[in-house]
Amino acid sequence: MSTFQCKPHATIDRDGAFVASYGSPPVTATNMWDFGAIKSGIREGRVLDEFRNSVLPVWLADSSLVLAFYADPEVRKYDRSGRMVWTTALADPVLDHAFSEFVRRNIEEPNPARIYSLNYITDALATDEEVWFLLAGSEGAPAVILCLDSDTGRLLRRRVVHGVAPARAFALDEEQGRLYIANGADASLSVAVLPDG
Repeated sequence: MSTFQCKPHATIDRDGAFVASYGSPPVTATNMWDFGAIKSGIREGRVLDEFRNSVLPVWLADSSLVLAFYADPEVRKYDRSGRMVWTTALADPVLDHAFSEFVRRNIEEPNPARIYSLNYITDALATDEEVWFLLAGSEGAPAVILCLDSDTGRLLRRRVVHGVAPARAFALDEEQGRLYIANGADASLSVAVLPDG
């Protein structure tokens, strides 16, 4: 059995040898959590460093990499050598709502040792020319998916799919023009037909 100790934002080969590094984490890693300080920061409307280094990686066909930060509405693309190609900040009412709920739930939680995390993105995938992000929605809200141009990071489309909350994962069939969205509440799968363009 092999075990690997990875550097943040790094690639290793199958033997565990370091290959390349992809940028640097937004903040220095935090080993010890001060729950009181975290709760206090959340009450002040801040995202604490303890949350900010967690990423969702998306590999593209040309071996470039997109990193989406769970607790920052930021997306970065790196080429196969580890050089940053672009960075973009996502903006959407769903993200604003996710932050408000993060603050509200943590303020209302009476247990000082229980902290709700902040997740702006639930799932992501890439096609030849696009990167798709399923935003973390709240109970009863429609699923919102943002589609970015993989070359520039520019927002191309915003898709809203009703009746699938809470959406947890998705897949795309480009040939058929369909999105398959997994519902976390009952393990159902919904199919949404995408409009042209």
